[in-house]
Amino acid sequence: MTPLAIFFLIFLSEQVLCSHIPPPPGPLPQVKPVKVHKCCGPSEIMVDRRCVALKNATIELWSPIFTNEIGFKPVKVTYELVIGLPDCKAKQQWPIYHYPGSSDKLIILPDGQLRHYIFKTGNEPSLPHSDETFYDFPQGHYCLDKVVTQEGKLEAQFAMVCLPKVSSMWKDTDALIKQMVDPAFRLLSIFLLLVIVVTYFGISQLRDVVGNIIATMSICLICAYVSDLVRIYSEEIIDSDFYLLADIFKQISTLAAFFWLNGLGFYIWRTFRTRNVFLRITDGRKYFYYSCYVWGSTFCMSFMAVFSHFLLDAEVQESSAVHLLQTTPPPSHSTWALLQPPSQCNRIMGWLGISIFFISVGSILLVNTFFYLTTAQKINRMSVYGRIHHKMRYTFEMYVKILSIMSLWWFSLILAWAPYNALCYTYIFMSFLQVAIIFYICVLGCKRVRYLIKTTLCHEKCIFPCCRSSDGVEPMPSEWGEELSSINMNYY
Repeated sequence: MTPLAIFFLIFLSEQVLCSHIPPPPGPLPQVKPVKVHKCCGPSEIMVDRRCVALKNATIELWSPIFTNEIGFKPVKVTYELVIGLPDCKAKQQWPIYHYPGSSDKLIILPDGQLRHYIFKTGNEPSLPHSDETFYDFPQGHYCLDKVVTQEGKLEAQFAMVCLPKVSSMWKDTDALIKQMVDPAFRLLSIFLLLVIVVTYFGISQLRDVVGNIIATMSICLICAYVSDLVRIYSEEIIDSDFYLLADIFKQISTLAAFFWLNGLGFYIWRTFRTRNVFLRITDGRKYFYYSCYVWGSTFCMSFMAVFSHFLLDAEVQESSAVHLLQTTPPPSHSTWALLQPPSQCNRIMGWLGISIFFISVGSILLVNTFFYLTTAQKINRMSVYGRIHHKMRYTFEMYVKILSIMSLWWFSLILAWAPYNALCYTYIFMSFLQVAIIFYICVLGCKRVRYLIKTTLCHEKCIFPCCRSSDGVEPMPSEWGEELSSINMNYY
């Protein structure tokens, strides 16, 4: 090998080796410290909301602890303290206290933001969940410090924050419908149901078995609607058991209403199947027997549902804190009580208790369907029937209409549990439409009821011309007189 070739190989090897040598390292990038706002001075703490210089050696100064939002694990971050209260300008300042057992938890995120968690007292989980209520305060909208009492018995982490801007209810369609329109509909529905109750319980001619059943069913619906109103207007209640009680009361009232509807269907079905309709039993005794059936069945099914909810529903027992947090609003003293108002379309009972209630209602609807089909078949086969059958035929038509609208309302209640606001709005509208149709069927659409209301409440000198007695003839107040005066006027 010639000296020229050896020199050429040495030159190439030097080029290859030198090409893999990294350049000398430059200066490391400087990490900008995260600003953390402290309410008092560097050597001060808060004693009863006042900044005081620390003189007690047993009390440590406050220092920020940065926490990862996943897992609540502390992380090391370079920080810089900024002294002073936050400049909230036109916003209101609000104090928050974090101590063991409180419903508020304050953590500082690695980017310097303050996160405020809200938990049910005593049920603070170890890991955050997506359904928890929290709010992040940016830098400049909060300050933190340690606060102690003058006796030194209680130490807590104190935060002064700027209240966030809460959207107006008048601009939020969802809040407007659920907080304004729905309560108005329910109040109007309760009023219409009360008119039905007073009409059928107040007029003696209507206090038969059918009238008593309709009035009692209306009372059950009133109880269900009142429980919904209680849930809507109880945002300030801290105890979530209050919501559970209102939900159970609503389910029991709804079940009782359907049992009364089932009793009405059985009464009509049995009357058309009996050859002698003039049975030797009074209306009061019949109503007593039907009351025993309805309230006994309602009590048994409700007891099973409540027993299953508290003792057998594993979902509620294992995750009660998270389960209640989804449907329970924040405590009244918390900052975010208006950010997530409760929805009356949500449920708070476990699926096991709910299934017992709604399987019972579904079974009642199937039995009522049997009563409807067999009674309609019986009526179509009848060629001659008397006055009692004519009256019961009208009662059967009223029963079918009420059964139809209550079935639609029950199906809309089931669909309202889906996570779609449109289905919840449909349930709100159906709740009012149900009562309006029942009021029309039982009062406005019945000639006999309108005639009895006119003869009972109106007189010849009434200020309303439509209510004055025709031809100056005073109506006879007795039941026999009402029957004679309306026998040829097709009031049934």
